[in-house]
Amino acid sequence: MLYKGGIKLTGRLTLEDGAIVSADNEINFDLTQAEAGAEALVNNLLKGNVGDKVTFDEVLMAGDKVGTPTVKGASVQGTITKQTRGEKVIVFKKKRRQGYRRKNGHKQPQTVVQIDEIKA
Repeated sequence: MLYKGGIKLTGRLTLEDGAIVSADNEINFDLTQAEAGAEALVNNLLKGNVGDKVTFDEVLMAGDKVGTPTVKGASVQGTITKQTRGEKVIVFKKKRRQGYRRKNGHKQPQTVVQIDEIKA
């Protein structure tokens, strides 16, 4: 099973020095895995420009600590690297035997965040 944020949950989930981040309004309820020094792809356009600092306070897991539902006092700090758009998503609608076919598409806005520090 693969979630949008890139976390693969099959069997046991172990994190050495990383954290699992969830933010309601900022990243559309997606789970995003974060490790210090790595880049995380957020499936929503975060407010801010390239080079701005962002902080995620809702950390579900940090190292060996599991939150109920979040880890108290834990946060992930990062820097916005770039604001971009993802690959094109094709939306195709059809009704059988009606002659009704519609094809639309869109590109979802994305933000790439460089993870600077994980406080647990």
